[in-house]
Amino acid sequence: MRLALLLLAILFAHPMAGDSWARVPRACRQCRAVCGTAVSECVTATVASCPATPHGRAHRCRRRAKHLCRRTIDGCCTTSCRQTGEPICCGAPATTTTTLPGGGNPCFTDGGDGTVHDSCTGLQWEKKNGANGVHNPADLHNVNNVYPWAGVCTYGGANIFCQPDAAAAATCAALADGTTTDPEEGCSECPGGDYDPTSNPGGTGPCKPATGPPPVNTIWAWLNQLNAANFAGHNDWRIPSEAARNSCPPGEPNCTTTATPQELETILKGPAGSCSSTPCYYPIFGVPVSLQTWSASTSRADQRYAWLVNFFQGSNEQTPKNYLAASVRAVRTEH
Repeated sequence: MRLALLLLAILFAHPMAGDSWARVPRACRQCRAVCGTAVSECVTATVASCPATPHGRAHRCRRRAKHLCRRTIDGCCTTSCRQTGEPICCGAPATTTTTLPGGGNPCFTDGGDGTVHDSCTGLQWEKKNGANGVHNPADLHNVNNVYPWAGVCTYGGANIFCQPDAAAAATCAALADGTTTDPEEGCSECPGGDYDPTSNPGGTGPCKPATGPPPVNTIWAWLNQLNAANFAGHNDWRIPSEAARNSCPPGEPNCTTTATPQELETILKGPAGSCSSTPCYYPIFGVPVSLQTWSASTSRADQRYAWLVNFFQGSNEQTPKNYLAASVRAVRTEH
């Protein structure tokens, strides 16, 4: 009997479900102790939304809250520890509680102006709004709006990535990263300008979406609109960087790497694959949406692709720059 209890205790002491304790680095085995208080606070915040009756339903809700808090917080700590070598708790609930499993993160505070401040990274993030599934192109912050990283010039059978105007091209050339090419592919206007059979037969434009007529509104054109509006009193917003993903071996976009920056990953609330049914970012960042989010970073392996993060799987992906179904979220470094 004692042996059976001991085996059960060891089984449930693992920081991540399905993760062999022997494979967890020694330093990361301290995550359960480091995050003990965070788990307790997470459970308190989460069970507050559980029903009082009937008894069976209330009990199941509390039990699920404890399981999810432990799994989310310990999983986050272990994943972070594998990258940094230090067991740092990264899933504690914020002071403002939420009914979603896992709570918030003490690093994040709502600025009250459509932004979220991260005291741990010094980043300020755009917060999204809107009803899930309802597009509103006129609203720069609508979570359902999608944009390509770049448009295409297709005259004469060409397939050249492009920006719709000189301003978008300049912003892209200044802020895109991931490679040493200057400018990066997709950060220029269409070669030769807009095609006209009489006045400009050598033109390859206009720059248009992968499907449908021009004009195309790329993430860089969107960013220019955001800064022109002086969003939240600032005009130095940029597209978050995932340039560190280029340190991964080909075919392994989610490798463990200590390279920086990995900015979009700082708002993930769990390890890759742990958020199949709930948004994998903290609810303080606004309305959840089942879309990937663009980064500023070109894939070093193939400049026709850029890095993005899938926040319903917690995974990194390389996607063609003219992909039309990805969202975008602005960030800035606070001075």
